[in-house]
Amino acid sequence: MRKPEKSAGEKTNQHKVSAPIPDKAKYPPGTIGSNKDLARQEALVEIQRLGPDLPQVLEYGFYVRNAFYYASLLAVEGRQPLLNTRAGFIGDYVRLVVNFDCAEKIRVLNSGTPFLEKWPQNPEKFGPDAGSSALDVAYKFSKRILDALLFARTKSLGVEVHNQFDYLSINDRRIDRWIEVFRVGCHGQILPVQAQWPTWQIKTDANFLICKLGNEYDLAKQALASKQPTVASGKGETKTEPQNIEGEWSKPMSKTDIMRRLGLGLKGYRKLNTFTKEHPIRDVAGNRQLWQIRIDKMPSNLREKFK
Repeated sequence: MRKPEKSAGEKTNQHKVSAPIPDKAKYPPGTIGSNKDLARQEALVEIQRLGPDLPQVLEYGFYVRNAFYYASLLAVEGRQPLLNTRAGFIGDYVRLVVNFDCAEKIRVLNSGTPFLEKWPQNPEKFGPDAGSSALDVAYKFSKRILDALLFARTKSLGVEVHNQFDYLSINDRRIDRWIEVFRVGCHGQILPVQAQWPTWQIKTDANFLICKLGNEYDLAKQALASKQPTVASGKGETKTEPQNIEGEWSKPMSKTDIMRRLGLGLKGYRKLNTFTKEHPIRDVAGNRQLWQIRIDKMPSNLREKFK
């Protein structure tokens, strides 16, 4: 049943519904299911640490970030067959499943509501996936890897294993066939070929996107506390200022364009937070896709880059 529409900033204890509930009595020790229960317990402890009134947009961001982390590990493992043991692969798989399922449950519960309206929007890309924000891209890539794992499982083990998969022991050698089919797909099917997207680049890009997710999470948290536009300041913090603040501002542009003009490079988001301590940025009319940076106190050679 669709939930009634509510403000994205409204606090809720809905994470008690979407949080993973372990079922320790169901699966024997050493099975995939028992490992999944362990992952559920871990996720439950982590989400409870964030408080009982966590807004759903932040809860969703938490689960997507976790899912993406494990999806990126599995993508790397798919390119490097000797990187991990069978048990390690299963550990990453079950944590991807648990966190993605929790995120998906929140999406369904909030279908038709603007629960993501306070999440900052800035186009991002990760490998084959592009989206309106780091959160959007992280969700798409996590789904890509999870879908590939489920496809590989059916192809290698057959449809009849579907309902019994969680009861398999992690020492069952049939799991090796599933992992091998997934790894074959990581070379040009699920992911671009090695020459186009090297394994080292996956690791670097994943770390970069996780940093962006953290930055977006902090901005969303700040936006929930105020209806005014947010202006980035130093050390990853934000402050609010009226949209008509005095001073000379650049023309509207994306954050990526701002970082390019400043020459901040790969770690631009962290450097941008430091730079904007003296030269703040603000979103244009609250749409979080276009931004302006204050240029009247910049050196003349730098100011020219924004005219």
